[in-house]
Formats: sequence, structure tokens, C-alpha cells
Amino acid sequence: MSKFTAHTDSIYQVLLKNSNNEIITASEDGEVKIWDLRSNQNSITIRPFENSDCARANLGKFITCAAIDDDNWLICGGGPKLAMWHLRSLKPMAMPQISDPLFVPNVCRIYDNQILSGGNTNSLYLHTFENKLKNEIKTSSNCIYDIALNTGSKSNRILSISGNGTSIDICSSNFTYKALTFSI
Repeated sequence: MSKFTAHTDSIYQVLLKNSNNEIITASEDGEVKIWDLRSNQNSITIRPFENSDCARANLGKFITCAAIDDDNWLICGGGPKLAMWHLRSLKPMAMPQISDPLFVPNVCRIYDNQILSGGNTNSLYLHTFENKLKNEIKTSSNCIYDIALNTGSKSNRILSISGNGTSIDICSSNFTYKALTFSI
């Protein structure tokens, strides 16, 4: 077992990358780190709070969510604005436009060249990689904590959304509307 120590505060998310040769961590300390599992070393550190386009000093530097795709794109956000980073250049390339300036994402995903994000509002946002808002889906939760996708089938895609309530929302297969809600 390996121990990775470089963050100075709580870690909110851990992701696997590159056929399990790297992990990505997002932390309260404001850093996103990429770790090489072969050498057990931190190979890259991104500090979104230091980027003037991303920083929101009034909200803090914490990173609450991160997502990665197969083509070297990373989405992360929290105190800093949600942003899409190119991992080769280590620069933010896009920032999905969300009308609420105090929106803090709790969860984000990349699927089919779309950015899905939810956080401290009742809205799930779907953006294109070009920053265009594709859809905003109102959910039954006041705050979204998790989203899950069935990616195994193009014809039977399911997007489920959960949050601070006792309900789970299920979206249509094209992610354009809330189809039903399961209540516990």
C-alpha cells in the first residue's frame, strides 16, 4: 500500500486516470494533484485559485469536484469557478457560464463532450465544451450532491440526480428534462 502526502487539507475527490496509472485528487487546500502510481510521486499540481479567470476570493480556494475524460481534459471547481483545464498546457480553456455568481459545484461529470454539474442550487447544468449552456434541469433537491450516468447503452441512457432530500430524479435519455422522481 502506498501513502500519498502533499495536500494540506481535506481531500474531496479521488479519480483514476490513464488505465489506472495515475490518480487525481481535489482538495480543500485549493489544489488538484495528479499522482503517478508507478513512481508514487505527485507529477502535476493545478491551483485554480491562482488563475485570475477562475479565482473567486470571496468564496475561497477549495476544490469540491473534479472529472476527467480520455482526451486530457479536466473539469474542476469549488471556490474557484468551474473550469475545463487542458492537462498538457495546464491552462483553463473554458469556463461554463452559470448565471448564479455564487454557484459552487459539488459534483461534475464529463460525458459525450458535455459538462454536467450540480451544486448549491436545485439546477443540474449541461454545457458543451464550447461553454454554451445546453440545458438546465430543475431537480427536486435544493442542493445536488451526486449524479450518476448509465453509459453502457446509447439507446437506454439514464441520468440520476440526488441531493439534500429523500428523492432521486431520473432524467430522459437525451438529458433534456426530469422524467420522474423516486421518493423514499
